[in-house]
Amino acid sequence: MASSTGILNKYIGDYDTLRPFLRYISLGCYNKQYFHKHLGINARTYEDNLARLRFFLPDSALITHRDGHKEIYSLHSDSYYSANNYLHYIYQIKNLKPNTAFYLISLLQIIENSPLPLTEKQIYDFHLLPSGNTCPPMMLTKDGFLDISFSTMKRYLGILAQMGIIRCNECTKPKSYSAKANIFSQLSPKELQELIHAIKYYIAIAPMGTLGYQILLILQHIYSELTTLSFPIQFKHKKIINTLDDAIVYEINQAIKQNASILFEYGDKTIQAIPIHIELDFLTGRQYLNAVIKRSAGAKYFRQPQTYRLDIIKNIRFQDIDDILYKRTLLQLKPQPKPVQLRITYTSSLDKNRLAYRILTRYPQAKLEQEDEHHFTCTLLLHDTLRILPWIKTLYPHVEIVNTPYLQRRLIKDVKEALANYDQYTTIS
Repeated sequence: MASSTGILNKYIGDYDTLRPFLRYISLGCYNKQYFHKHLGINARTYEDNLARLRFFLPDSALITHRDGHKEIYSLHSDSYYSANNYLHYIYQIKNLKPNTAFYLISLLQIIENSPLPLTEKQIYDFHLLPSGNTCPPMMLTKDGFLDISFSTMKRYLGILAQMGIIRCNECTKPKSYSAKANIFSQLSPKELQELIHAIKYYIAIAPMGTLGYQILLILQHIYSELTTLSFPIQFKHKKIINTLDDAIVYEINQAIKQNASILFEYGDKTIQAIPIHIELDFLTGRQYLNAVIKRSAGAKYFRQPQTYRLDIIKNIRFQDIDDILYKRTLLQLKPQPKPVQLRITYTSSLDKNRLAYRILTRYPQAKLEQEDEHHFTCTLLLHDTLRILPWIKTLYPHVEIVNTPYLQRRLIKDVKEALANYDQYTTIS
């Protein structure tokens, strides 16, 4: 039993605590000391999280290198060789108590092995409570039996039915439960292969690819010889790290569907907002929530457009709002773009054309004006000025922010932080 206990210790109760850890690991430039200083992760938690990754991810996924005496971990990913996103495995880290897993599996076995639908009483009469010598000691109460009541069993049956794993026959009196047929059993090997390829394709382009991976895992157990087939498609700009935000994407989409506002944690703040839509920046791979918030805590209406990074959002809760208020918010949503002016320095006409091409490829509506023989200005109209920062960094040292002081300060702060992480010192100003 010692080995089973060790495996169970790899699980985690709060998945949101692992998201920032994995995201920083994916960047491949941060050591244990950085995690402690900037994320508040002590050495024990750091090593525990690495142990979880080693347990759930493929052996080739987690790689390490040394910078002096410092050990740095990173994630290996090459879209040229594989379209598989192994990060979907980390959703299995979410904690499921041993007794809960035992109850669910036992109920499924009882229902699956019955040729006829079973009532709740019939299922309970199967004596789900085994004696002490037939189950792990960690699952036993002081009396030597698993602690499950009739109401607890009903709750677990409801969960399985709601998830679509079993069928609840409510037309019968009393209601009964039965197994669902294998929907793939009627497909030919060729049709199954086509289905698997279709799933792998939509996993790569869908907003929540993790759902597709769960279907593939089921097919892998049933038709193992087909799931190992090669996938003849490559994807550009596919950021596997976005998988970490699939649960957040799902919650936001549900809120949009239900015309609900949401409360969520964003850094050290709690935000109430009406979600509008989610955007993906293909250059940086970041996902953003476009939403509307109140201008002040006491305000009645949601009137201020705001953008939030999905990787920072956590702990989403729904809040129902008046339908009239929701529609009024959408009608008043007319965000005004803000001008950002950049000064571009070049040394030759070839250099100038190259920089102008990069700007216009990214922002076709950009306004370029010649300043002198070695400089031209670029004016952009943006709804979220901070989102331009990663792209501006790619133009360094040819770019200077002219008219947006807070953007200048943020750029300088980011550059200093990056240099400090590589043990460099700068007098940048």
